[in-house]
Amino acid sequence: MATYQDFSLIKKEVEFVKKRNDIDKLSMAFIFMVLEKLYPDIEPFENITDDTRDLSVDAYYIDKNTKTINIFQFKYTENFNTARNKNALKEKEINDFIIKLKYIWDRDEEFIKKANHKLKDAIKEIWSAFEDGYTKTNIYFVSNYKDTINGGNIKEIQKKLKNEFRGKLKILSLNDLIKVFIKEEFSPVDIKLQLKGKNYFEESTGDVRALISEVNALNFLKSILDENDNLIEDVFNENIRVYLRSNTKINKQIYNSIESKSNYKFFYYNNGITAICDNFEHNFSDSPIVNMDNFQIVNGGQTMHAIYEAYKNGLQDNVGNIYLLLRVYEVKKNREIGQDIARFTNTQNPVKNRDIMSNDMIQVKLQKELRKEGFFYERKKYEFRDQKIGNDKKVDAEKLGQSILAFYIDKPGSAKNKKQEIFGNFYNSIFDESRINSDFVLLPYLLYKKIDNDVREFKVELKRLEKAGKTEKMKTKIERNGFLNYAHYYLLFTLKVLADKNNILFEKANITKIFENYNKAKDILRKIVDKEKKNPKFSMPYLFKTDDLVKKIKDKIDK
Repeated sequence: MATYQDFSLIKKEVEFVKKRNDIDKLSMAFIFMVLEKLYPDIEPFENITDDTRDLSVDAYYIDKNTKTINIFQFKYTENFNTARNKNALKEKEINDFIIKLKYIWDRDEEFIKKANHKLKDAIKEIWSAFEDGYTKTNIYFVSNYKDTINGGNIKEIQKKLKNEFRGKLKILSLNDLIKVFIKEEFSPVDIKLQLKGKNYFEESTGDVRALISEVNALNFLKSILDENDNLIEDVFNENIRVYLRSNTKINKQIYNSIESKSNYKFFYYNNGITAICDNFEHNFSDSPIVNMDNFQIVNGGQTMHAIYEAYKNGLQDNVGNIYLLLRVYEVKKNREIGQDIARFTNTQNPVKNRDIMSNDMIQVKLQKELRKEGFFYERKKYEFRDQKIGNDKKVDAEKLGQSILAFYIDKPGSAKNKKQEIFGNFYNSIFDESRINSDFVLLPYLLYKKIDNDVREFKVELKRLEKAGKTEKMKTKIERNGFLNYAHYYLLFTLKVLADKNNILFEKANITKIFENYNKAKDILRKIVDKEKKNPKFSMPYLFKTDDLVKKIKDKIDK
């Protein structure tokens, strides 16, 4: 049931997002907020197509990991009575939306001419995804209403979307947004697990009971696989890490040790698994079966994913040959202690999560130094949201990291498209203690802000022209400078290369001098983009998501 408290909570968050990100309309801030919650690793502005001539498509996101196209239509109201008593989307609106999607799926060139410039770029990227074999589609209808769609129409809509687009219907209404917002929705996982022999013992202190044991890796893995042999990811919901797959040095070591002939030594090399559960039960026998309710792995996620990869790659015998140390804590009486256990036992790998890294001493010291410069460094996202501080004085840690990655480390595409790794694989390179201080970090960050202001002015100018009916002039500007919507970090990188070419020192005092080359940086990128447009598979959003243009820019400036 949608309550006023739920409605108010979402409204307050939308108002905050609007102010914090300098967004004009609450409806746009609503879209931004939802995308930010669903896909924390993207830049929401680049995926929002909502505007005049959006043809009912308000946002999109192409997930390259799952090869899925996600299309969104949103509806937002500021009135609780409206949200409580009406459906957000009428049947006619939904049918009209489906008809317009059909034009996109049919690659109708005439239809795309009716779209705004952001939607045109989005459609071209969707068409490019079609050519790359993307067949899965999620179609989202999202609102802050009690009901986004009339329940009686859902089956018919599901059928249409499946038939027309092989698409799945995803509906998010007020209750769903609350669950996403406060992250309460996950499925409890109950498991049964056999221990090895008599190699186990229990400890009980206060309101926590612990079971320490040795388990066979294959048996343990099978206890957390579903009927299709897929890993049940819900067992990692309370793990503070983001699994890094096998691309980090330590995970490769884990996989290699499973693969090796001496894998029987795995028990001695690995820290094992730490888990919590509501309660566990077993009889005190040889190799007992333990029943565990609401089981959560809070440390050892990387180990289990490496074991799972080995299992899926045909190394079942290897996995069956290794044993793990397992520590399980029964915390039903004090579930909150689970996070303390997670935090204090996560020592096998450097923690990659921004909120955890926010307590790293590099971040703490940087915050203190930037405060001396008059800036409030947000180690945690929106850290100073409740304080009356101007946005121009707030420095977001993630955005600062992206700026450093693009400017100093020559990875503008990664800065844009791999921001999840700012506090992961790139962390030590970005926040390098041997060179980091307030001047070092503020130089690229403040240059980025200048670029962002210019891009915002460009967007305002387009809206002004459209409102005045000067469509031809607007089209000319988009043709010339449309790349600005996607090129923040590449512009920043180009400024760096130009400064280096002109022997301008990378010092905060030289920001104005470095930015004097901004128009030249735009000209350089514009010429490169114009050349890239000749490629039949050209996609403006995709172009700036890789680091492929770095060498081309350097070569062009060196000539």
